[in-house]
Amino acid sequence: MRLDYQFRKMSWSDDLVDYLEERAFRLRKHQTKPFEITVTFTAGHNEHLVDMHLRSGDMKLRARASGETFYEAVDMALERMSRQMARKKSRIQDHKCHPNTHWEKVERWRKAAA
Repeated sequence: MRLDYQFRKMSWSDDLVDYLEERAFRLRKHQTKPFEITVTFTAGHNEHLVDMHLRSGDMKLRARASGETFYEAVDMALERMSRQMARKKSRIQDHKCHPNTHWEKVERWRKAAA
């Protein structure tokens, strides 16, 4: 897992980076392939915005959250990213061929004709 950071309209914060690295460790349970997350912190007048982009092979996910503090926004963005990754993983694991595929129909016709 690789994390890249961008800070817009604010200065670099080691506390915020450490907090994100500690929390982002939870995302590893959803993915076995290496992935890269780009995190952008933007400070506005009344809000703190966190924008996350995850790239891993063919998978690209995005989560955006805003809150009163950056810590709150990081937690919300990581929760959204975690839900997206879990949904994607369950779709891949539960994927099965449809029972009425062409070749199964051909097999049933052969058995019926015999």
